[in-house]
Amino acid sequence: MKKLNPDSLSVVFALAVTAAVVLCIYFTSRRPDTSSGLTLTPEELALIDSQDSLMRVFTVADTSDVRVLRTISRDFSAADLLTEAYSRLCTLMVATVTSPAQDGVGIAGPQVGLDRRVVAVQRFDKEGFPFEVYANIRIEEVHGEMVEGPEGCLSVPGMRGVVMRYPEIVISYVNVDSLRASFPTASSYGQGPEHSKSRKYTAAEALSGKIAGVNLADYTVRETVGGFSAIIFQHETDHLDGILYTDKVVDGSLACIAPNQK
Repeated sequence: MKKLNPDSLSVVFALAVTAAVVLCIYFTSRRPDTSSGLTLTPEELALIDSQDSLMRVFTVADTSDVRVLRTISRDFSAADLLTEAYSRLCTLMVATVTSPAQDGVGIAGPQVGLDRRVVAVQRFDKEGFPFEVYANIRIEEVHGEMVEGPEGCLSVPGMRGVVMRYPEIVISYVNVDSLRASFPTASSYGQGPEHSKSRKYTAAEALSGKIAGVNLADYTVRETVGGFSAIIFQHETDHLDGILYTDKVVDGSLACIAPNQK
């Protein structure tokens, strides 16, 4: 090995420091965001708060709506999921998809103007066919051979097409009820006679750091879903990745339908 003079050593040292800084920035930027602090923006909070009983459904007929529908959605933080705003969002999404004007079986965050990983899905595989809301949802596994089936979309009104989907999937999502149960202020407030109703953390409380260090992985569960409900989940989670069912239709199957046709 050739001996280096002092000037050369200085250059090498400077290059090494620069490389270390670049690598630090690179790996830091790739590290998953485990922050538990509030990430809901003032605009998102205002959108949720400004809605009455129903939310406007974004459609492909509006170019500004399309930009939202084509954006990849972000996860909620633990603080977000403990806010009154998130609880209100869940209520509004279910009310919107079940309203006579929509009469749907599922709806995703981007369809109501919020690029967040949240969907409301009707569970035809459960007694009573309830609507349930899933936060930070992802499809982890797919099983079986893909099958064809007709699909429509609230964001693509007046159209229907045939799409290939998997008959069984494994989903993961945050169990928000378990998360809330871990925080007495959020889960037990309102149990005493001095309060008339239960309260979730407000945005300000969540931001204050009362739940710092919460790891949502501890509250994430996996579930196997089959049948029509699995189809709905695939359709709705596509929305979270900026994908519309029309991107996947079988060639020649997309067609207009009558206004009163479901």
